[in-house]
Amino acid sequence: MRLWSPLLALTLALPPPLPAQAPGPNPPTIGVSAAEVSVDFVVRDKRGRIVRDLKPNEVEVLEDGVRQEIGVFQLMTSTLPIEEEPVVVAEAKASPGPAGAPPARPAADDVPRDAVVALTFDRLGPQARVNAGQAADEWLKLPAVAGRQVGVFRIDQGLEQLQEFTDDRATVREALDDLERMAPTSYGGSSQRERLRGLRAQLSILEGRGSPQSLVGSVPAEDAGEVVTARASVGNKSSVEQELARRMTMTQIAMLQAEEALERDQQGLATTNALLALVSGLKTLPGRKAVVFFSEGLVLPPRVQETLTTVVSEANRGGVSFYAVDAAGLRARSATDEMRREMAAMAEERDAVGLDPENRGSAAAMTKAIERSDDILRLDPASGLSTLARETGGFLIRDTNNIAAGLRRVEEELGAYYLLSYAPQNETWDGRYRRIEVRSKRSGVSVQARRGYFAVRTPTPTPVLDYEAPALARLERDPAAQALPIRGKVLHFPAEDAESLVALVAEVPADAPALRRDGAGGDYLQNFTVLALVRDAGGRVVAKASRRYALAWPPSKVEEVKKGRVLFEREARLSPGRYEVEMMAYDAQNDGAGVWRLPFVVPTPRERSLRVGSLMVVGHVEPHALAEPGALDYRGYTLYPVFGEPLRAAAGRPLAFLASLRPGSRPISEATVEAVLGSTTVLSRPVALPAPDESGAVRIVGELPLAGLAPGAYTLRLVVSDGQAMETRTAEVSIAP
Repeated sequence: MRLWSPLLALTLALPPPLPAQAPGPNPPTIGVSAAEVSVDFVVRDKRGRIVRDLKPNEVEVLEDGVRQEIGVFQLMTSTLPIEEEPVVVAEAKASPGPAGAPPARPAADDVPRDAVVALTFDRLGPQARVNAGQAADEWLKLPAVAGRQVGVFRIDQGLEQLQEFTDDRATVREALDDLERMAPTSYGGSSQRERLRGLRAQLSILEGRGSPQSLVGSVPAEDAGEVVTARASVGNKSSVEQELARRMTMTQIAMLQAEEALERDQQGLATTNALLALVSGLKTLPGRKAVVFFSEGLVLPPRVQETLTTVVSEANRGGVSFYAVDAAGLRARSATDEMRREMAAMAEERDAVGLDPENRGSAAAMTKAIERSDDILRLDPASGLSTLARETGGFLIRDTNNIAAGLRRVEEELGAYYLLSYAPQNETWDGRYRRIEVRSKRSGVSVQARRGYFAVRTPTPTPVLDYEAPALARLERDPAAQALPIRGKVLHFPAEDAESLVALVAEVPADAPALRRDGAGGDYLQNFTVLALVRDAGGRVVAKASRRYALAWPPSKVEEVKKGRVLFEREARLSPGRYEVEMMAYDAQNDGAGVWRLPFVVPTPRERSLRVGSLMVVGHVEPHALAEPGALDYRGYTLYPVFGEPLRAAAGRPLAFLASLRPGSRPISEATVEAVLGSTTVLSRPVALPAPDESGAVRIVGELPLAGLAPGAYTLRLVVSDGQAMETRTAEVSIAP
């Protein structure tokens, strides 16, 4: 059996760079580097006023509970007039630290700096869009901190920039007006939960368990076998009719539960991926960076919860603070009530297993109901939004129709905050999430600071995902690891401009990552990651790609699995130049790793000249279901290269190859493929040239017969000519009997 990884691409729409700013003092960069961690924080007194006279010896910072030596301590301010009576938002007070805080450098004079604010609007209902737009408009009328730049973003199925960063308030207001007219993609949400409760109430009656008040919900009239209020109506049905109605109701519940789960994943990932894209664009900027995030609540099933952790870590590494706003304002029915009803429904499902005399329920169904408990607890907007804000040094504005009052406090914090830095005492950068705690020994004050980061030193152009962090850290610790076998290929395909689309492909034997039994009699589990980094000539990472493989195999399949292999493929657009790719297989179950490296060159094209990409010998073909094909995709299939394994003539299959061409000022006139053994050309065939596609590329997929070729190490050679220029590409291939 062979294990072939499907091509999975995640494209994050990064915001464009900020417009050029007027010359002035360079604000400090806040975040995590290889040498130090910088933390920005705000301190308020009992009346909610910002404290501006804190001394270095009144502050301490802990990482994973260990006190750190503070290197730099500064008060960062602007010329903004601070409100004497700010809106108070409840925050937990910092615990007083032990006496004898480590020494710190003296506080610097007030340091002027710029501020960047991204007004970001999640999928909002009509009234929430009005609430958010009005609050943002009122906020724009307030006095602004010096150098403030405001951008407007919208999240639906991805991230959309409605207004680039500017200090022109009028253009920002125009973007807000446009936003109010944009209806987002609709999701079922509470209406689906209501319908599920109704169906469960119906099932409860059909199974003779009554109609508990907790389960009452609405069931559409067209649903077959509808019974929602009276046990008497069940008595009018025959036992066969009741059983049929019960089964149909169970089918409807299963279908709706599956639809709800898929929709929640889709909705939550669309939001968190968009936030990752936003943070990735903001983190390169110096100074204070704030995201004011208007939402009606984050949807956080387990898959999305992991991505939220990545958002928090990337925001903290890049010095981005989130200020979350529940744009629904005062709700007619609280989220707590919605949670109560769902918890009651779940308890009823759980109890049904024991109450049903025929044991119609199942342990699996009960387990699923219990597993939903964490999901239900996250229905409250305060859950995800509060986590996002609190962990990144911001706060949550909720349960109020006066949102603008809370935004005044955001402006205050843009105008006055402290910045400290420290070199972590724990010098083992292991990729784990490290907790940060900032404390003040002054009584009667509260501290609001970002809370943690993934311990990875390598700066990357895209966010470090939660499963990538330990792999990156392992690569940093042992760049020559060879515990896991991995082989790679780098293939380039000329793009429309001077850049090339580079395919990064790797294979890992399926039995190389550990197979561990999940308890007695359970499945065999694997949990490993394939990671690819592309570095430029200066050693900087300019592209990062990865895939996590969390696999479970029944015992009957283990021996078959061991004979297979896993393929990995990702793509990167690169400018002409010299690069090196690092590909790593990392086993999360035993910290094992293997690294493969290859230097390569993306050629500089001659103006209006013929361009020919890599020649790839095809080793395997898999169907793909992606709407937009990649560099290795052809007519609904993904083509994978050989990795040194011989092609067998006895198998009866031809030698297939792939190449991509771009004509210059002249059309391509001819192409020939040759099989060369030593210095002898043993086979030569003309290659059919299809018409260029919409982008102007000519994709060649051809074949050579293996029958009649003697075993040996061959060079496959492609020669392309436009009548004036001639280009040659080669690939090595071994042919076995």
